[in-house]
Amino acid sequence: MDRRELETALLAAPEREAFLLAHSGLPGPRGNLELIDVASAASERAEIERWAVLTPAEAPENTPGVFLACVGLVGLGRLVAAGDRSLLPVLRRSSSDPRWRVREAVAMALQAWGDLDIRSLVAEMERWAADLTSRDGQPWRRSVSPGFCVSAPP
Repeated sequence: MDRRELETALLAAPEREAFLLAHSGLPGPRGNLELIDVASAASERAEIERWAVLTPAEAPENTPGVFLACVGLVGLGRLVAAGDRSLLPVLRRSSSDPRWRVREAVAMALQAWGDLDIRSLVAEMERWAADLTSRDGQPWRRSVSPGFCVSAPP
């Protein structure tokens, strides 16, 4: 399905969450990135916030459940980009999540923010870096780096 077809199917689905789980592409080597993008833009805020905080126990790696967490996190990035900075603590915690797909979703969320407001993203990442220098930051660095590499300066 192309993007338009995915969006139409998602919006027409009687159970959005069931649709996402069925079309996640997981388990498998690659989740449905196009659907993450579509769903993170089309889902309700309450869904995004609920999915973004799914734990590893609730949504283990390489399962359709972790796909929901990824949709939620990318959706949070869109909300942060629109000006709601109250959601940053969730992204920050998730940047060190043991699930690599979740860390990748944080990277996608930060890219969305950086595309609209690179200066605010840089300022926030400086705060994160200052707070995390004493810990092993490898997972965190992987989540944050793409936000800078892909986002274009204003």
